[in-house]
Amino acid sequence: MNDRIPSPVRLPGGRIPEGAALWRSAEARLRPTAVPVRWWARPVWALVVLGLAGAAVWLLPTAASEPDITAVFGTAPDSAVSRGAIVLTVESQVDTSYYAEEFSGGGSWPVGALWAWLPPTVFQGLVLLEAYWIRRRPALALALLAPLTAAALLLDEGIADAAPAARITAGMAAVLVGLHLLHRVQARARQRTSAVEAAGPGRHPVPAVPVRGRPLLVPGAGAVLLAVAAYFCLADWRAESKGVFLVSGTLGTALLVHAVAEWRGAARLRRHPQPVLRVLVREDVDGRTLVYAADDTAGAEPLLGFRGRGGYEGGAAPRPQGLGPRPMREAVLYGVPALGAELVCVGAVDGPEGRVSVERGAGVPARPERTTRTRSTERDGSTVENIEHPTEAVATGPRQWGAGTVGRGLGAFFLAMAAGAVFNLVTGEMTWSWWMAVVSLPFWLTASATAFNWRVTADRSGVWAAGAWRVKQVRWQEIEKVDTANDSFVLRGSEGEAVALRPTGWTRLDHRTAAGHTAGHAAEAVRAMLADPELRPARESTTAEQGMPLGPVLVVGLLLWGACVYWLF
Repeated sequence: MNDRIPSPVRLPGGRIPEGAALWRSAEARLRPTAVPVRWWARPVWALVVLGLAGAAVWLLPTAASEPDITAVFGTAPDSAVSRGAIVLTVESQVDTSYYAEEFSGGGSWPVGALWAWLPPTVFQGLVLLEAYWIRRRPALALALLAPLTAAALLLDEGIADAAPAARITAGMAAVLVGLHLLHRVQARARQRTSAVEAAGPGRHPVPAVPVRGRPLLVPGAGAVLLAVAAYFCLADWRAESKGVFLVSGTLGTALLVHAVAEWRGAARLRRHPQPVLRVLVREDVDGRTLVYAADDTAGAEPLLGFRGRGGYEGGAAPRPQGLGPRPMREAVLYGVPALGAELVCVGAVDGPEGRVSVERGAGVPARPERTTRTRSTERDGSTVENIEHPTEAVATGPRQWGAGTVGRGLGAFFLAMAAGAVFNLVTGEMTWSWWMAVVSLPFWLTASATAFNWRVTADRSGVWAAGAWRVKQVRWQEIEKVDTANDSFVLRGSEGEAVALRPTGWTRLDHRTAAGHTAGHAAEAVRAMLADPELRPARESTTAEQGMPLGPVLVVGLLLWGACVYWLF
């Protein structure tokens, strides 16, 4: 085998701005050797501190006190008219249900009994968001930490009535987490400064990115609207309704904040000329784009990564012609290449002259690149040696990849959730949990059928993908890109997603099994066949080899399960 390192795919000269600096290994300041990452500065340790502090506060004794209903609601006016209001006190918690509670008169009941649940539920949601933002957005988490700590220590919704030892423990944990976040924010600031220095004084306008829509905006807004509806439109304020408000509001807020941050980052890039650095990029087996120094042609140490959204510009659809499935490519980065910062990457493609990819994404830490295993067993029992260099394994018959142990375990979990939803639909009353079962059942059913039985089959004319409800073929000449990001297998064409299988398993666990990351193996082999048509199978696949959708079978099984539940319960 030839061990010579292939040359990177060249970026057309017209796409390289004048004066763009090479980001060399000696100047790259995002490397762990240049910007030390203390063991205690990793997000997981801040979450561990918060978890231990929460456990300590929970276990420490609290002063017993009887709840004062008037302290929560105020004094009910004599002229108040209430219909169907029931107030119960259980273990210092106020549980209020009502059918159509309305108040008239000049009393101090602002929103009725429903108001009692709002402050503590919002507080719980902010705590969950703080834990999420500690990992993903340290600057935002640092800004929220002080007011959230003050609310926890001083308000009744927090631990104001707890023992002094509990409040001291919570305060010390907040100080430790604040120092942790401050260190990470300052480290990112140093990374930005060093990257700007490496780029030099030149600034250039950012090219337009062919991005369609905002995928997080619609589900985020929908989740927030569901939380608002859960607050204002409920007929029974039960624990399940409170759960809908908490989960939907927290999830929706997180998605909206992410969408707004992405929009602001993109607007900031377009508003002013940005620093430009010349680098090398390539995709890993999980679909991330990894950024390397301009002189790191061997790909020894990635500097950072991102999951880009965008498309191609110039020429017709790219037809890969390179030596391997994931060649190193020259690229130009617009923006400050730091963790969490929005970047635009203009990269070469292994295709026709003048064709480039234009993508936008936020910088994330560069984990060591995963590699696929050197031996893999396919469905027909044959083995393929050296999957990392698939050009050496030529198959005569169709090649197939399908669900592994982790994927089937995930499918079993989704099927159990679908069975639980059917049980709730048959036996439950028409409450919020009933409607949540109606909404979630199609998702559980589709995810279970895909995870259990997905299959990818490559034959002479194209790639067949068997999902939950159908089997679809994408011809070789229509495939532009193969993506395995977010536990999926996606074939992209000129019009977007040609076919998508989600989920195919759990990537992190798949890498630890004997079979490895099956969807990653499939993507590597398909890329190799795109690059070298001689590697494609010599014959067409049969209907049995293409797979069968499992969704209709699961529908019949769940209908039988629902009938059994109806007659037995």
